[in-house]
Amino acid sequence: MVNLEFVRGHNAALKAQTPGLVAVFTGATKGIGAAAALALAKHLNKPAIYIVGRNEEQFNVSQQPRLQALNSDARIVFIRADITLLREIDRVCALIAAVESKVDLLFMSPGFVPVNGPHYTDEKVDKCMSLSHYGRIRLATKLLPLLSASSSPRVLSVLAGGAERRLWADDLSLANNYSVLAAMDHMTALHTLSLARLAAENPHVSFVHAHPGFVGTDVVADAFDAVAPGVFGAMTRALGRVFVVPVFKTFMAMGVEESGERQAFHATSERYPPASASASARAAGENEVSSCSGAEMLGGLHLLDSLGEPRANWKLLRGWVDQGLVEKVWDHSLGVIDAVCAKS
Repeated sequence: MVNLEFVRGHNAALKAQTPGLVAVFTGATKGIGAAAALALAKHLNKPAIYIVGRNEEQFNVSQQPRLQALNSDARIVFIRADITLLREIDRVCALIAAVESKVDLLFMSPGFVPVNGPHYTDEKVDKCMSLSHYGRIRLATKLLPLLSASSSPRVLSVLAGGAERRLWADDLSLANNYSVLAAMDHMTALHTLSLARLAAENPHVSFVHAHPGFVGTDVVADAFDAVAPGVFGAMTRALGRVFVVPVFKTFMAMGVEESGERQAFHATSERYPPASASASARAAGENEVSSCSGAEMLGGLHLLDSLGEPRANWKLLRGWVDQGLVEKVWDHSLGVIDAVCAKS
């Protein structure tokens, strides 16, 4: 476990570092992503922070003032976009590339729990799969030129790194095996293997796939609303909000503020270096806190638990690697993305 006080000390020291870090956030208009954006805005030295989301009016009323109050020197930019759509991601990347010469951090945490089965966008891609995997991979690949221009680039994807359990290798689109649990397991596996491919091809970029654990966001309340819509679900929703949600937040979940600080640590700590890092740089990172992982097997990709420690079923992952599933998943993912984006 990375001690919380150590995390806060590391984050507080970021102010002394070189100014001008450029960070791009998706999934940061609420929940874990919003908490991470607040933490980084508080600690960084004159950062440029791009927040990609759908509701600019709400952002300007609630989130923008908080970010600016934490750091008056920060440049906060909101880009209105529906990132369930892959073509919108291309537009967002083009807008950023027109303004910035580099991107130092790409932070991705959008999500959608498919409690009532698949929900297809007008691009004919399931919303959960687009937000959790395809869209994130498209964003990372499109921003790679700007990430490559950074002296210390990092891609941090918050999903379920280290919790890989099952992959439907003969049904990669999950057309025949879709359920809530299947979608979550499958997306985690697809995402880890695709990030491993990206990490291997881009050893100068640090790639982190983090599992946030249970965090006291509104995700449980939102799940009750989705499962029990309409008038007849009112009692279920009320019971959930009155009894289940408070118990979850009080006894099971990490606080949102702590999660934000920890994700800021994951985004900036030398403990998670790129594959190309020198031996001395790796030693410096390991001296911060003891580190041991099988990241080398995955091209340098770091799989982290909620407390910043390496976590994974390495035997399972080794089997997938040996079966050639990294390439199979990568080809599938690019196939889905290219089929959509070619029509744009």
